[in-house]
Amino acid sequence: MTESSSMIGALDIGTNSFHLVIARATHSGFEVITREKEMVRLGEGSGDMKLLSPEAIERGIIALRNMRRVADAHGAELRAIATSAVREATNADVFINRAHKEASIVVEVISGVEEARLIHLGVM
Repeated sequence: MTESSSMIGALDIGTNSFHLVIARATHSGFEVITREKEMVRLGEGSGDMKLLSPEAIERGIIALRNMRRVADAHGAELRAIATSAVREATNADVFINRAHKEASIVVEVISGVEEARLIHLGVM
């Protein structure tokens, strides 16, 4: 594995904030290189989170562009996971399509069960 191909970016697209971790794969696990967090409030404005507001989508896209720049600066392959705000939004496709077109980020929306599994792994 070359050094550049061992750089991994994990992006958590949450309801309130986006978290990015860039890490280098090592023989014993991972070495965190940098972390970024942006308060986006993607779920803001809709009490039942059935609709992402245009303003929230715009904040999200701006944050994703920033996260993409950080990942690219480190030569990291980026994987982006979206949770409940995107999963529950009827207009999630607008956000997902813009993320791909404008930030070159493919957003994977995970189920609530998978989200809980990943939280459990993170805690352990």
